[in-house]
Amino acid sequence: GTAAALFIALACALGLQIASNPFERFTENLRAALDGGASEVRFADLTDFDWDEVEIYDPYTYEKHISPASRDGTDMVSRSYFGVNGNLDFLVFLDDGEVVHYEVVWRDNYSIRYPPDPHPWSLRREDAVFAVERYSDGYRKLAIKD
Repeated sequence: GTAAALFIALACALGLQIASNPFERFTENLRAALDGGASEVRFADLTDFDWDEVEIYDPYTYEKHISPASRDGTDMVSRSYFGVNGNLDFLVFLDDGEVVHYEVVWRDNYSIRYPPDPHPWSLRREDAVFAVERYSDGYRKLAIKD
């Protein structure tokens, strides 16, 4: 009612963005690409900010395995669900070693095929390219392209 209208008016006056969560924009773009039938996913095509490296952390990653830059540049380590839930990935985008964006990406009918020892799994922008493997049950797996 009135309280919501006042909040929206105040938010607009202050220039706050309330339409979408900026910390979910990569996830939204990834989901759209997968749902749209993409056979290849380039992380660079899913982002609208400058970055030169992405660190990808798999489910159950312990805090000690998170790089110092990512640990210091995000608040995700302190969140109780990180490192506990097997249905999420933690992505940290860096530019010249500084965190510019990070997201917890909830697995929504997809997963990433990780290398044997992915702590941390760091990819340069030009190397963050994944083939999309599709299964008959609708599940999708992202596998790094050689």
